[in-house]
Amino acid sequence: MFTLPEHLLDIITIYVNFEENIPQTKLLSWEKQSTRILEKPGKGKDDEVMGGHFDVVVNKGKAYIFHFTHPRRKKHAPAPWNSFDNKRSVIQLAELKYVNGEIVCDRDEPVSIQLK
Repeated sequence: MFTLPEHLLDIITIYVNFEENIPQTKLLSWEKQSTRILEKPGKGKDDEVMGGHFDVVVNKGKAYIFHFTHPRRKKHAPAPWNSFDNKRSVIQLAELKYVNGEIVCDRDEPVSIQLK
């Protein structure tokens, strides 16, 4: 079990209560999910590596995860240290969904968002 920072708890509470009508009291205790949301790479250009450095935005009743990828930093073929490919970062976006008791995202699903 672990405790989330208050602002993340508020974001997830808004999303989960709005979309799934889950009682807020369920959010007071957490168990680690069986899978990590951004560990499995996507298939899109520059998304073929694990995602990281994320933030969640709730917009018009949906939750989105913005995250960075480092496209040329692959374990099996790392980019040369201090090269452009080693330093390059790309911001990616995916919609978060609550499925079978876990928060998930499909990094290959097309998504658009209109921010205010």
